[in-house]
Amino acid sequence: MFDIFKTINRPDKSMPEVMQPYQSFEEIPENLRSDEHLMAWLRSGYGKLGLIPLVRVTDDMRALSIRNTGSLRPICFNDTPNYQALALSTLEQWPSLILQVDQETLTEEFVFKAVSVEQTGPQVLNFMLEHWDDRFLDAVSQRVMDCALSRSLAIAAKARTTFKLPQSIRDMLTDDQVRLALADRTYELSYLQEMGKCHILSQAMIAGYWPGREDSIFFNNAPPQFQTRKPSLFEAIHERTRDKNGYSNGLEFKSTPLRIFFEAYILTFPIEEVLAHCKTQAHSRMAGEIYTQAELKPHLRYYPLIKGLLLEDSLGL
Repeated sequence: MFDIFKTINRPDKSMPEVMQPYQSFEEIPENLRSDEHLMAWLRSGYGKLGLIPLVRVTDDMRALSIRNTGSLRPICFNDTPNYQALALSTLEQWPSLILQVDQETLTEEFVFKAVSVEQTGPQVLNFMLEHWDDRFLDAVSQRVMDCALSRSLAIAAKARTTFKLPQSIRDMLTDDQVRLALADRTYELSYLQEMGKCHILSQAMIAGYWPGREDSIFFNNAPPQFQTRKPSLFEAIHERTRDKNGYSNGLEFKSTPLRIFFEAYILTFPIEEVLAHCKTQAHSRMAGEIYTQAELKPHLRYYPLIKGLLLEDSLGL
């Protein structure tokens, strides 16, 4: 794969450090028109790729131009046989430039390679979905969606709730993508709630999922004892209802990803067991927040505190 940053950053002792501020290629003396001099001219900021005759332009010059301008537009598909490699290397640094890739290059295979990049790949698809154009239809396949969305709950959520996409693309959104994206991404759990997919986290926990050490949000914020073992139901309820200072009113803790995490864990237990632990106002209010009224209704006669809180909420008290 063509690495534009390796190319333009490599030391070249023959490259001139400075070029005069020539305003056009024609102003440059013949003896200063070597590839090395032209690269120095481009690096100075006075030279522009479009000012150099096409027959003199090299891929190193194209790579330098991309870095200088943050744009693929000055480069055409037919200008170089390495256009695809240049474009892929560019997208590793600037995923948004997928919107500038030449249509002839914008194949499903090309997009799959772009979204497969470890760090920035999902963002390539994000920009395509956010700025949807029908020219992307043939380039976005199920494997492209799976590859990108299984690594980002944020993009999966926006694809469902924000982006205006054709039905054929929406049909490629799956729960499996969400399930795979859960791994060590506690920081993104607010998007899980936004999608109404918290039950997938509960299902994953039942199947054995627990955050690994790569999950910095969980390991920096959850109690240390839960880094090596799952909490008891009572401990999980306490974590769900406490605030960041340790008080059990849940006010500060309420909107954090860890709140969602512990809610999902609590929901892995039978509702009867959970309600049996809800003997304080904070715990009872939590029950009213994580269960629907339909789920709670068969149990309310045994838990008057929960019933009273639900009544207060319904009356706006």
